[in-house]
Amino acid sequence: MKITDLTDELVLQLEAAWAAAVPSMVDGCRSTDHLAWLLLQSDSQWYQIEGHRAWLYITDVQPGMGATVHALNLDGWDAVGSPKVAETLAEIMDEHRLVRLTAIVPAPVGKLHRALKMIGFEKEGRMRKSVVFNGRPTDAVIYGHLRKEVELEKAPRRRRRKRKGASWEAKTQIEVAASSEESTPSDKVLELPELHKGDVLQVDKITLDGKETKPPKRYTPASIIRRMEKSNVGTKATR
Repeated sequence: MKITDLTDELVLQLEAAWAAAVPSMVDGCRSTDHLAWLLLQSDSQWYQIEGHRAWLYITDVQPGMGATVHALNLDGWDAVGSPKVAETLAEIMDEHRLVRLTAIVPAPVGKLHRALKMIGFEKEGRMRKSVVFNGRPTDAVIYGHLRKEVELEKAPRRRRRKRKGASWEAKTQIEVAASSEESTPSDKVLELPELHKGDVLQVDKITLDGKETKPPKRYTPASIIRRMEKSNVGTKATR
């Protein structure tokens, strides 16, 4: 729902959400002065996800075309997984007759990529070394959401069958503890963040398994006959 009145309580909540989001922001937008400018001086428009301490705001609005969407969230994955997100996106697009919404996020912030994918945004491209993140030039990833996709998100979801042999998804996930703050709300798995040349990773544990290649089992009289029959070697009289 659109925010039309900035109460003192709401401003305090937004400041708290802004502080929580600072580690995921580009360097030039991290100060609370930037938040104050957005709220009081810019042309940004703000919406709250009904029932949650989570907000969407849009900038660079081009009526009839598109806008850039941003988010603040104090309720974590509970808010991201809420159907109210799709309703709020539809409200924004209806009000401004938008064809699309665009989100641009720093490439190293994996949780933002997961959140955007959960609410239906599609990855569209990458701008190399286009933002400053933690003091160094970093790639930014572009996500887009079209009006027709928002309509699909609002529609009842059908349960999809898991196809046999769909092992690639499992290879791109790692298990996390149930108590982890980064775990998703339903399946306790976390997609690997996007990695790029030059990223520094923290190694928590190294395990060395001592294993040896074992030779194939030797044939027995019975197994060698079965093998010969399968390969059509010889006849019954010569086997």
